[in-house]
Amino acid sequence: MKIRIIILLALFISTVATALWLGSRKVDVNTDKTVEGLSEELQEVFYLAALAPSSHNIQSWVIDVDPEKEIVEIQVDPERKLSVVDPEGREMYISLGCYTETLTRAFGAYGYQCKTEYDSFDKKMVVTYKKSSETVDEYEIELIKKRHTEKAPFDRTLLIPDDFLLAAIDDADICYYRAGSEEYDTIKEATAEAYEKQAYDEKVASELSEWLRLSEDEAIDYKDGLPAEQLGLKGIKKAIYYLFTDHESAKGDSFAKQGIDNTDRQLEGCNCFVTVSAGDDEEALIDCGKETVRFWLQMTARGVSVQPMSYVLEDRETRAHLTKAINLSQYPQMLLRVGYVKNYGANAGIRRDLKDYIRVK
Repeated sequence: MKIRIIILLALFISTVATALWLGSRKVDVNTDKTVEGLSEELQEVFYLAALAPSSHNIQSWVIDVDPEKEIVEIQVDPERKLSVVDPEGREMYISLGCYTETLTRAFGAYGYQCKTEYDSFDKKMVVTYKKSSETVDEYEIELIKKRHTEKAPFDRTLLIPDDFLLAAIDDADICYYRAGSEEYDTIKEATAEAYEKQAYDEKVASELSEWLRLSEDEAIDYKDGLPAEQLGLKGIKKAIYYLFTDHESAKGDSFAKQGIDNTDRQLEGCNCFVTVSAGDDEEALIDCGKETVRFWLQMTARGVSVQPMSYVLEDRETRAHLTKAINLSQYPQMLLRVGYVKNYGANAGIRRDLKDYIRVK
């Protein structure tokens, strides 16, 4: 009996130790930056661009590069579309804008000047670039690498100064709402209701499950989607998540309830929401993505964390209702939760190999 107890105790200690070790280390997907036909410097530029945000981290872009003509063409990848929560491709085009803005910032950091233009016929962004300086802006590079989505509750005792927000808002289509305002309460309630509705929707849950990466091996194999780091899970929480969650259980009510509880904590730990409004056409949505990244990087520079919470915007009816309730002239296309955390952290760097989606002419 004593031997059995000792064996069981040893197994328990081993399991706990393994879990703690797994939870404490950061997964490294080791993105391959090599693309035949691109210089090492351009490979670095395109790697930085890949750190742009995208819904579910699906990285839904296809890139064509002509190094001789110094032209980049960026299009959405329809094979990576979220058909349930984004049937019209609204979020894909916002992500395309996020990528375009991050790309031009990365080019600028390496001394290139850029011009961007939208090709409405082929529905693609065209970026021309030309080297104008040998100076490398290390600060801008680190800023791009640092930007990430923060899903931990924010410290509500720390208020973002108005001048921080106003300095980052260079467009009338970006608005912010502090805790205590009627608009803030409306957004908070609508977001909680929209998330709960999605959480118990079988089709939404099934689609989300496809993009969850439920082990370090999955994260390394796919190099996209949502591993524990992308969900804000660290330490023992990350270890337990990987040990007890699989793709089938992620479709169930228990997983939905956990997601609802996490969202409620995020909303309670929030003292400011930001909306980015735009029209519904592809070019307007791309501009919305560009504006979002510009705002986000300015927040990153000031140590302010950001989390997109656009569940309420993924349904036309609830989006229209929210637009009217908070008195906006255009639809909000992005809804951001902003605030402070104790340790800002960095981008998890879960990104695909560049050659998987970059083609060189």
